[in-house]
Amino acid sequence: MSAKNLRDSILQMAVEGKLVEQRKEEGTAEDLLASIREQRAQLVREKKAKPVKGGESVIWRDEDGHWVERRGKGEAVCIDEEIPFDIPDSWCWARMNALGDIVGGGTPKTNISEYWTVSDKGIPWITPADMRMMPSINIDGGARYISEEGLVHSSAQLMPAGSVIMSSRAPIGYLGIASRPLSTNQGFKSVVPAKEGMSRWLVVSLEALMPSIQKRASGTTFKEISGYEFGKTIVPIPPFVEQGRIVAKIDELMPLVDEYGKAQERRERLDRELPVKLRKSILQAAVEGKLTERSDDDEPASVLLASIREKRAQLVREGKAKSVKGGESIIYRDDAGHWFERRGKSAPSASTKKSPSTSPIPGAGRG
Repeated sequence: MSAKNLRDSILQMAVEGKLVEQRKEEGTAEDLLASIREQRAQLVREKKAKPVKGGESVIWRDEDGHWVERRGKGEAVCIDEEIPFDIPDSWCWARMNALGDIVGGGTPKTNISEYWTVSDKGIPWITPADMRMMPSINIDGGARYISEEGLVHSSAQLMPAGSVIMSSRAPIGYLGIASRPLSTNQGFKSVVPAKEGMSRWLVVSLEALMPSIQKRASGTTFKEISGYEFGKTIVPIPPFVEQGRIVAKIDELMPLVDEYGKAQERRERLDRELPVKLRKSILQAAVEGKLTERSDDDEPASVLLASIREKRAQLVREGKAKSVKGGESIIYRDDAGHWFERRGKSAPSASTKKSPSTSPIPGAGRG
């Protein structure tokens, strides 16, 4: 199993409620979602938030075990076909737009310098390209910053710390959590969670559900998930305390997965390099006479080379080959172990080059 597959398996176990045990004393997700709905309703009453278009979504499991949903004052509708997998009895499903506000982004006009500023005076403005380079899940800034005036005169929106930001195109799926108030360009669909402390769980859920989110994207030039479609994403919700325990377990396991991935990369590199190194080693052993055992019955190489020289000389006498310019080369080792070469009828001379290997062969030469 690859490190990526192992990571995906851990995330899938997390969102299916199989990574940690459920504890009765931690309550149920229904209680958590009811408190979120009440909090959102209060914000609407105080005109600090807009009501959800079509009415607030409430999802529950009926007595027959079917999942049903009611939006606003409408009728309950069975949504079993939308449920991707089973979850524990203490968990529940919720639409993303029922867990917080879905926020887009925008870009101030680049030709107006007053809309842009430096980091210590401006608002972080994040692009998908910035997300590619982020060293961690916590996002506090990117390559560029906009001014208050740039924020006012564009569709960029200021999101509080704790907001979950997700790139919605080019590509879909970069995830992070704002560690300070920031904004994004139009390549994002982000969530401002209604419940503080849920950001990490939402990131875990979105990462596990990303393939299905990407499948719902549309577009011709490039695929993009709309705010409406993103808001419809159905998310498994554990009790609040259990969310924290799951995240802690993931934080414990992922460094081990990273180490596993590095070890796997080392092994794959060895798998790629070993055949090449082994081939070179075998060839080197072959030319050094170390690949097989030598037998007293083997004909010495000097006899072989002598026969080759005689054959070449015969071809020269018959006019079928030209004689070697400078004379035929004969290389041999003297009684003291030094290598000498004689060309034609010249006096033998010691080789000036170091032998590439210590040959066990009693005679050698070149023609």
